[in-house]
Amino acid sequence: LTYGELLDNARRIAAWVLQGGEELRGAGFACLVYEDRRELLCTFWGCLLSRALTPIVVSPPQHIAADDAVVLKLSNVCSSLGESNGLSNAIVLTDSERGPKLLAVLPSCRVCVVPATLPEPLAALPTSPEAGTAFCQLSSGSTGTPKLIRISHKGVLHHAHAVGQLVSMSEEDRALNWLPFDHVGALLRVHIASVVMRREQ
Repeated sequence: LTYGELLDNARRIAAWVLQGGEELRGAGFACLVYEDRRELLCTFWGCLLSRALTPIVVSPPQHIAADDAVVLKLSNVCSSLGESNGLSNAIVLTDSERGPKLLAVLPSCRVCVVPATLPEPLAALPTSPEAGTAFCQLSSGSTGTPKLIRISHKGVLHHAHAVGQLVSMSEEDRALNWLPFDHVGALLRVHIASVVMRREQ
């Protein structure tokens, strides 16, 4: 996946989000549950570019069942983000294979599948203040229910540049990641920092 392909796919997903179908109405947060890392990253950046959905990356459950730890985490996250006008403020975005299965075990959550056919990218994308939330990270939950940590656009850029300075990396270097993307080390310190520094990864 090249950066050009990532940007094109992300802009198309952003256009789909901003066109706001009924399934997205009222949502401000999106829990991203994907096995395929390309789909995950395209959807993550699509949400970011839309400025309408704040992404939260969640590792896909190994077994989709009501008592699975990840399924319970998703249910808790959706509940903790509350409701507006009778609709949950959070949706679960996933692939076509997991969508129906997650819907069956998450009756209180809004589960949505990003369509295979997406609209053309918008000519211009919305902007937001640097202090606004870029994405949310879930804590491990080792001391109880996982908590949402909000990370601002400004914080993302500061962190990415700090990582580059700390390890003396440039555009000529390559980044290798072996952690799941729901881990802040993989998402922020490797992937996003590599995007900012224009490194191959």
